[in-house]
Amino acid sequence: MLVLENHPRRRIATVLAGLASLAILAALGFGWLHSAKLESQTTANVSTSSEPATVATLIDNELANAVRIAVERIVRPKASALALFDDGTKRLACLLVENDAHYYQLDYGLKPENLAALKTGLFQTLPEPIAKATVSRYRSEAKRALGYRKTGEDRLIVLLCPKSEWASLNLTYSGFAPGPLPGNLEPQPTF
Repeated sequence: MLVLENHPRRRIATVLAGLASLAILAALGFGWLHSAKLESQTTANVSTSSEPATVATLIDNELANAVRIAVERIVRPKASALALFDDGTKRLACLLVENDAHYYQLDYGLKPENLAALKTGLFQTLPEPIAKATVSRYRSEAKRALGYRKTGEDRLIVLLCPKSEWASLNLTYSGFAPGPLPGNLEPQPTF
Protein backbone atom coordinates (compact mmCIF):
# COMPACT_ATOMS: atom_id res chain seq x y z
CA MET A 1 0.00 0.00 0.00
CA LEU A 2 2.86 2.39 0.74
CA VAL A 3 4.21 1.72 -2.69
CA LEU A 4 0.91 2.84 -4.27
CA GLU A 5 0.76 6.06 -2.26
CA ASN A 6 4.22 7.02 -3.40
CA HIS A 7 3.30 6.41 -7.00
CA PRO A 8 3.53 9.76 -8.91
CA ARG A 9 0.05 9.50 -10.45
CA ARG A 10 -1.48 8.72 -7.08
CA ARG A 11 0.26 11.71 -5.48
CA ILE A 12 -0.94 14.01 -8.26
CA ALA A 13 -4.50 12.74 -7.90
CA THR A 14 -4.36 13.24 -4.11
CA VAL A 15 -3.03 16.78 -4.51
CA LEU A 16 -5.67 17.65 -7.13
CA ALA A 17 -8.44 16.22 -4.95
CA GLY A 18 -7.17 18.28 -2.02
CA LEU A 19 -7.09 21.45 -4.16
CA ALA A 20 -10.60 20.78 -5.45
CA SER A 21 -11.84 20.36 -1.86
CA LEU A 22 -10.22 23.65 -0.86
CA ALA A 23 -11.78 25.40 -3.87
CA ILE A 24 -15.23 24.08 -2.95
CA LEU A 25 -14.83 25.15 0.68
CA ALA A 26 -13.64 28.61 -0.42
CA ALA A 27 -16.60 28.99 -2.79
CA LEU A 28 -19.05 27.95 -0.07
CA GLY A 29 -17.44 30.36 2.37
CA PHE A 30 -17.59 33.21 -0.15
CA GLY A 31 -21.24 32.41 -0.93
CA TRP A 32 -22.10 32.48 2.77
CA LEU A 33 -20.31 35.81 3.27
CA HIS A 34 -21.94 37.29 0.16
CA SER A 35 -25.44 36.20 1.21
CA ALA A 36 -24.89 37.53 4.72
CA LYS A 37 -23.81 40.87 3.25
CA LEU A 38 -26.87 41.01 0.95
CA GLU A 39 -29.16 40.11 3.84
CA SER A 40 -27.76 42.92 5.98
CA GLN A 41 -28.13 45.39 3.10
CA THR A 42 -31.74 44.30 2.49
CA THR A 43 -32.54 44.57 6.18
CA ALA A 44 -30.98 48.02 6.26
CA ASN A 45 -33.01 49.15 3.25
CA VAL A 46 -36.24 47.89 4.76
CA SER A 47 -35.62 49.30 8.22
CA THR A 48 -34.49 52.75 7.07
CA SER A 49 -37.35 53.38 4.66
CA SER A 50 -39.32 56.31 6.02
CA GLU A 51 -42.11 56.23 3.45
CA PRO A 52 -44.66 53.43 3.53
CA ALA A 53 -45.28 51.69 0.23
CA THR A 54 -48.77 51.44 -1.23
CA VAL A 55 -49.38 48.63 -3.72
CA ALA A 56 -52.34 48.78 -6.08
CA THR A 57 -53.30 45.29 -7.28
CA LEU A 58 -55.40 44.23 -10.23
CA ILE A 59 -58.91 43.47 -9.05
CA ASP A 60 -61.82 41.66 -10.62
CA ASN A 61 -64.95 42.53 -8.72
CA GLU A 62 -68.11 44.59 -9.14
CA LEU A 63 -66.26 47.90 -8.86
CA ALA A 64 -63.61 46.87 -11.40
CA ASN A 65 -66.30 45.67 -13.78
CA ALA A 66 -68.18 48.97 -13.51
CA VAL A 67 -64.99 50.91 -14.31
CA ARG A 68 -64.08 48.55 -17.14
CA ILE A 69 -67.53 48.79 -18.74
CA ALA A 70 -67.55 52.60 -18.51
CA VAL A 71 -64.05 53.01 -19.96
CA GLU A 72 -64.39 50.33 -22.63
CA ARG A 73 -67.36 52.18 -24.11
CA ILE A 74 -64.75 54.71 -25.22
CA VAL A 75 -61.72 52.50 -25.94
CA ARG A 76 -63.50 49.60 -27.62
CA PRO A 77 -62.20 47.26 -29.10
CA LYS A 78 -59.25 47.75 -26.74
CA ALA A 79 -59.43 46.52 -23.15
CA SER A 80 -59.05 48.15 -19.76
CA ALA A 81 -58.52 46.99 -16.18
CA LEU A 82 -58.42 48.43 -12.69
CA ALA A 83 -55.78 48.07 -10.01
CA LEU A 84 -56.71 49.39 -6.58
CA PHE A 85 -55.31 50.06 -3.13
CA ASP A 86 -58.05 50.73 -0.58
CA ASP A 87 -57.37 50.83 3.16
CA GLY A 88 -60.81 52.18 4.05
CA THR A 89 -59.63 55.77 4.45
CA LYS A 90 -57.87 56.39 1.15
CA ARG A 91 -57.82 54.83 -2.31
CA LEU A 92 -55.19 54.76 -5.00
CA ALA A 93 -56.67 53.53 -8.27
CA CYS A 94 -54.74 52.72 -11.41
CA LEU A 95 -56.65 52.56 -14.66
CA LEU A 96 -54.87 50.40 -17.24
CA VAL A 97 -55.81 50.95 -20.86
CA GLU A 98 -54.55 48.79 -23.71
CA ASN A 99 -52.20 50.74 -25.98
CA ASP A 100 -49.16 50.00 -28.13
CA ALA A 101 -47.13 52.87 -26.65
CA HIS A 102 -46.38 53.55 -22.97
CA TYR A 103 -47.95 56.70 -21.52
CA TYR A 104 -49.02 57.85 -18.09
CA GLN A 105 -51.08 60.54 -16.40
CA LEU A 106 -51.08 61.21 -12.64
CA ASP A 107 -53.63 62.84 -10.39
CA TYR A 108 -53.04 65.94 -8.30
CA GLY A 109 -50.15 65.61 -5.84
CA LEU A 110 -48.78 62.33 -7.21
CA LYS A 111 -45.14 62.26 -8.32
CA PRO A 112 -43.78 60.09 -11.13
CA GLU A 113 -40.64 59.23 -9.14
CA ASN A 114 -42.82 57.59 -6.47
CA LEU A 115 -44.46 55.06 -8.81
CA ALA A 116 -42.24 52.03 -9.39
CA ALA A 117 -43.68 51.26 -12.84
CA LEU A 118 -42.53 54.65 -14.11
CA LYS A 119 -38.95 54.09 -12.96
CA THR A 120 -38.45 51.60 -15.81
CA GLY A 121 -38.23 54.51 -18.21
CA LEU A 122 -40.72 52.95 -20.63
CA PHE A 123 -43.56 55.35 -19.82
CA GLN A 124 -43.74 58.89 -21.15
CA THR A 125 -46.03 61.73 -20.29
CA LEU A 126 -48.97 62.03 -22.64
CA PRO A 127 -48.69 64.47 -25.52
CA GLU A 128 -51.12 67.33 -24.88
CA PRO A 129 -53.63 66.63 -27.69
CA ILE A 130 -54.02 62.97 -26.63
CA ALA A 131 -54.29 63.91 -22.96
CA LYS A 132 -57.06 66.41 -23.44
CA ALA A 133 -59.03 64.71 -26.20
CA THR A 134 -58.92 61.09 -25.08
CA VAL A 135 -57.42 60.29 -21.70
CA SER A 136 -59.44 62.95 -19.92
CA ARG A 137 -62.54 61.02 -21.04
CA TYR A 138 -61.08 57.74 -19.69
CA ARG A 139 -60.31 59.49 -16.41
CA SER A 140 -63.75 61.06 -16.16
CA GLU A 141 -65.58 57.76 -16.80
CA ALA A 142 -63.34 55.86 -14.39
CA LYS A 143 -63.85 58.43 -11.62
CA ARG A 144 -67.61 58.35 -12.07
CA ALA A 145 -67.70 54.53 -11.94
CA LEU A 146 -65.34 54.47 -8.93
CA GLY A 147 -67.46 56.89 -6.94
CA TYR A 148 -64.38 59.14 -6.76
CA ARG A 149 -64.47 61.29 -3.63
CA LYS A 150 -63.61 64.89 -4.37
CA THR A 151 -62.83 65.49 -0.70
CA GLY A 152 -59.25 64.30 -1.17
CA GLU A 153 -59.10 60.62 -0.16
CA ASP A 154 -58.91 59.25 -3.71
CA ARG A 155 -56.33 59.53 -6.48
CA LEU A 156 -56.29 58.01 -9.96
CA ILE A 157 -53.33 57.04 -12.15
CA VAL A 158 -53.85 56.27 -15.83
CA LEU A 159 -51.36 53.96 -17.56
CA LEU A 160 -51.54 53.18 -21.25
CA CYS A 161 -49.49 50.16 -22.32
CA PRO A 162 -49.80 46.72 -23.94
CA LYS A 163 -52.25 44.40 -22.16
CA SER A 164 -49.60 41.66 -22.06
CA GLU A 165 -47.64 43.78 -19.54
CA TRP A 166 -50.43 44.47 -17.05
CA ALA A 167 -49.83 41.49 -14.79
CA SER A 168 -46.11 42.27 -14.48
CA LEU A 169 -46.39 46.01 -13.75
CA ASN A 170 -45.03 47.07 -10.38
CA LEU A 171 -47.80 49.35 -9.09
CA THR A 172 -46.05 50.26 -5.86
CA TYR A 173 -46.33 53.91 -4.88
CA SER A 174 -44.02 55.25 -2.17
CA GLY A 175 -45.39 57.67 0.38
CA PHE A 176 -49.03 57.73 -0.69
CA ALA A 177 -50.67 60.23 1.64
CA PRO A 178 -53.39 62.12 -0.20
CA GLY A 179 -54.49 65.30 1.46
CA PRO A 180 -57.21 67.81 0.91
CA LEU A 181 -57.50 69.17 -2.56
CA PRO A 182 -56.90 72.87 -3.13
CA GLY A 183 -60.22 74.64 -2.70
CA ASN A 184 -63.22 72.71 -3.94
CA LEU A 185 -61.52 71.86 -7.19
CA GLU A 186 -61.44 68.38 -8.65
CA PRO A 187 -57.84 67.17 -8.98
CA GLN A 188 -56.14 68.20 -12.17
CA PRO A 189 -53.88 65.58 -13.78
CA THR A 190 -50.13 66.03 -13.79
CA PHE A 191 -48.54 65.81 -17.20
